[in-house]
Order: sequence, then structure tokens, then C-alpha cells
Amino acid sequence: MFTLEKFQQQLMHLTDAQKFLVAYSGGMDSHLLLYCLTIIKTVETHSNASLKKIKIRAVHVHHNLSPNADIWVQHCQKECAKLGVELLVQYVDAKPQAGNKHSPESIARDLRYRALSDLLQPDECLVTAHHADDQAETMLLQMFRGAGVKGLAAMPGIKSFGQSTQARPFLNFTRQELHAYAAQANLHWIEDESNENIGFDRNYVRHKLLPEILARWPSVFKTIGRSAENCAEAIELIEILAAQDLENMQGSQSNTLAISKLLELDDVCQKNVLRFWLEKLNLPLPSKKKLQHIQRDVLHCRQDAMPLVTWQGVEIRRFRDDLYAMSPLELFDANTKLVWDGKSVLSLPGNLGVLKPKLLAEHNISINQGAKLYVCFRPAIIGVKFKRKMQELDVPPWMRDRVPVLCCDDEQLIFLV
Repeated sequence: MFTLEKFQQQLMHLTDAQKFLVAYSGGMDSHLLLYCLTIIKTVETHSNASLKKIKIRAVHVHHNLSPNADIWVQHCQKECAKLGVELLVQYVDAKPQAGNKHSPESIARDLRYRALSDLLQPDECLVTAHHADDQAETMLLQMFRGAGVKGLAAMPGIKSFGQSTQARPFLNFTRQELHAYAAQANLHWIEDESNENIGFDRNYVRHKLLPEILARWPSVFKTIGRSAENCAEAIELIEILAAQDLENMQGSQSNTLAISKLLELDDVCQKNVLRFWLEKLNLPLPSKKKLQHIQRDVLHCRQDAMPLVTWQGVEIRRFRDDLYAMSPLELFDANTKLVWDGKSVLSLPGNLGVLKPKLLAEHNISINQGAKLYVCFRPAIIGVKFKRKMQELDVPPWMRDRVPVLCCDDEQLIFLV
């Protein structure tokens, strides 16, 4: 049974934050969440209890998907005004674009969380209304997709998010319990018509599978929640092991792994370290097939080979004994030649940064009056010397055409940036 006291206890168990940003769709779940927070604020303010006065903001994301989206914004504005809560409205376009293979659900979720992350302040906790039914749906969907332990851990009660944290204080309560309380409190919320569309995987699980499962196993939400918690504990142990292994795997360059050390690990530990390393670099994780590709075709290739394994948002490369992971290199014309006056900031192409005037002074470079400075990336006049310098500096081959070289008039090398 849901009560305000149980909600407050759960919230205090998850976080000691005093500022909250509520993800507010205007539906039953998020409206009840916002309502409960405002009640707690009122009680605490008037009673001077142990909690300090909390501050609440709400954010509604307009996805541009439903013909009723503008009406929902108006509803949310009206309800927030009644509760005395500041409402921020973020507009995103979640309509699938041609060639995008992601589902509308996935696109909308990614855009929504990006908007929430942009708004969340460092001392503010994002609060979302996910409940026990959502947890069960998520875990079942992850199972159907063949997810590992991390996927089966589903949604934690508290986790890092953006500059701060995200809390889910409703996870121990079912949709039915929340609905009963909201109805008794005479709350008004919107109904998103897309929630009835069983063409979406989550709605199919919600409306078709879970009722059958609940009829057979009435306590399934508790047992699924317990399984998710067990998986979360397993992840903690796995990550402790990965962190210990990673300490001994550092390559000669920043954020690289030493391949010779990786090869000392068994197959399972290799995969564990690789996943953990990529997560630390904030890069998308690979499929099982891509991970095997790295192990087979990158770790075991010749040191002078130039292997490349890619998936969306990631490139894996090798140089000597170092394993590199990076965002895909931007398209770049190495024949580019830029004129620079040496007095203003020069932006380089290919996301290579900028050149600042102080660079000349820092390296005691003086330019004769009237001479012209150039920045080039493939200076033919110094071909052999340039190659040797790149090798001395351990610059990977895929970056050698992207090293800006400062030249003067006759393209005589002045400085390797």
C-alpha cells in the first residue's frame, strides 16, 4: 500500500538532496510524484522538522509526436501553477528520420534524457516516477534482447546522472497502488494515447504479457525486483574486479590499454576489462560479436598491422602495444593549407583545436616582417624528417596527417604543433 510516509522514507533513503528536478509528463505517475513532493515541502516548511526546506522544479519534454502534445503542455502548466512549482518546457523532435534504425521509443527516450541532463544542476537531484511495473517491464524486455547482468539489473533506485544523480522513489510501489492513492487524492492527469499502442514493445509487455504472468504469479513484481537487485550486486563485484585489472592494463599513452598485458588475462576477464574501459571513456558498448572481433582480430594481430573495429560512435584501433578507443574521426582533407597572421586565434579543421598567438612567443619563434605563415598537414618538403619526428613522438599513423605543421613562405618547417 502506498502512503506519503512510505514515500518520504524511501526518498530519504535514496538521497539527502534538498533540490529536486521532477521529470513531469503530466501522466498519473509523474503527477503523483510532483504532488507528493509538494506535500512534503509544505509539511516540512510549516513544521520546521529535520529536513530543510526543499526546492522543486518540474520539466516537461514536448516530443513533437502526438497531436495532443500542445494540449499536454497547457495541462502541465496549469497543474504546476496550482501546486506552486516552476515548470520548464523543453521542445525536442523525436520523429524518426530516414535511415535511423532506432525505435521511436528509443529516440524519444534519448532526447528526453539529454534535455533533462542539460537542465539538471550539480546540487539538484533528478526524480523520475518509475515504479515496480516499469521495473518488471524493463527486465523482461532486457531478457528478450539477450542482455547481460547489467541489463538485467534494470533500474537502480539511485544512480549518477549528468552533473548529479537520478532517484526513483516509486520503485517499491506498483502502478495499481499509485493509481489508488492518486484517485483518492482526486488528482487530474493526462492519458497518452500511445500507451495503448501494443505495436510498441513495452506496451505489448504491459498489456498482453504481464496480466497473464500476474494471474499466475501474483507476487511477480517483488520477485523480479529482487532479481534485479541481485544482478545489481553482481555488477558491483564484476566492476570491482574490472577496476583492479584495469589498474594493471594501462598502455604507454593516456586512456589506452597495453595489449601484452590484456593477453595475460583469460577470455572472460578480457571482455570484462574491455567493457569497463569503454564505459570509463563514456563510449557506447559493443555487441558480443564486436567484442569477439576485438579479441580475435586486434589483440592477436601483428604489431605493425593497422586493425580497425567500428560500431556506432566508436572506433577501436591498435598502434604497437597500445589499444585505442575513440569517437569516429571526422572527415578531413590532409591537403588543407591555411594562412595565419599569427595575431588572431586560428580554428583548425577536423575538430583539431585552435592555434593561439602566444604559441609563437612560448617557442621563441620570430617571423620576419612581411613573411606569411601557413598551417599545413602534409608538408612534402620535409617528408622524411616529418615521418621520423612522428615516430619519435609515438604519433599513431591515423593521426599523422592531422598534425598541424607551422610553415613560413617557402614551406620551411618552423614548428611541429
